[in-house]
Amino acid sequence: MLGGTMTESSSHWQGLLNSANAGELVLDPAVGNGLAQDCDRNLANLESILEMTQDVGYVTGFGGFPSGEVLQAKFTLKGSTGEDSIQNRIKEHINEVMLMKQVFAKAIENYHSVDQSNAANLAGIDFPS
Repeated sequence: MLGGTMTESSSHWQGLLNSANAGELVLDPAVGNGLAQDCDRNLANLESILEMTQDVGYVTGFGGFPSGEVLQAKFTLKGSTGEDSIQNRIKEHINEVMLMKQVFAKAIENYHSVDQSNAANLAGIDFPS
């Protein structure tokens, strides 16, 4: 990932969600809906990639030497069951994109709230004729 770790990026998006939940972040629906659609496409792609990783859940073919067995165990862990496995990394990306989508949805909701509030404020103003 460019510019930082997945944890840093998730923390950034969590901070943005907190700001959106506090009403501090607004997003024009035309922009936000486009971003949400991009998130949906990314989620579909990531889910597809996650399915493909099932093929690397158990890796063989390193031979019968002890070093081959060590490599087999190492790559099997990377493939599916280890903490740092490709499946876990893809799931982290899925969670982050879902978090992004929440930020966009809440920011759009805030936009509508601000718009309605402004309209109500304008309706209450007496303009001289």
